[in-house]
Amino acid sequence: IDTIPEKVIAYLAKEEIIVADPILRQSNVLKDEMLISIVHEQNILHWQSVASRNDISPDIINMLADKEDVDIAIKLTKNKNIKLTNHAMKVFANMAKTSDQLVKPLLKRRELPVEIKRDLVRNVSEVLKEELDNNFEFRDATIANHIIDDIVFEFCEPVEERISPTQKMIKEAEQMH
Repeated sequence: IDTIPEKVIAYLAKEEIIVADPILRQSNVLKDEMLISIVHEQNILHWQSVASRNDISPDIINMLADKEDVDIAIKLTKNKNIKLTNHAMKVFANMAKTSDQLVKPLLKRRELPVEIKRDLVRNVSEVLKEELDNNFEFRDATIANHIIDDIVFEFCEPVEERISPTQKMIKEAEQMH
């Protein structure tokens, strides 16, 4: 594909998706200016192909994220060859509040900031509580909610870098001597 002249590649990249897809995914001849033009002028199928490229600049990632399309977000999030921008991660985290499909691949991203992970987990816990409440009969639903809250607290609360003993531990140690 990379031996095809640039003008031909540019033409083929804007054709029907059956023709454009391999060009959009694989051609190293396509530069950012052409990809920006494609994202502006073409449809979601072309965007999905661009989102599947092995090398995508931060500007293109942000443009695709700003489309706020779940399928595009999932493609970008599952694309292990790129590094998501902070902007894209924030957009996707916001989208994940209403898209269960996006939560899991987003949480798997290594570059996802801890604050965003915590927000996603908190949101998932609320959805889980609601699902449990709607689908199971508990004698006391608050118990299940407390268990979920405890798990979320363990995950979401910042861990102090220096571990220090509790007052109870100190008293017990003193009683041993």
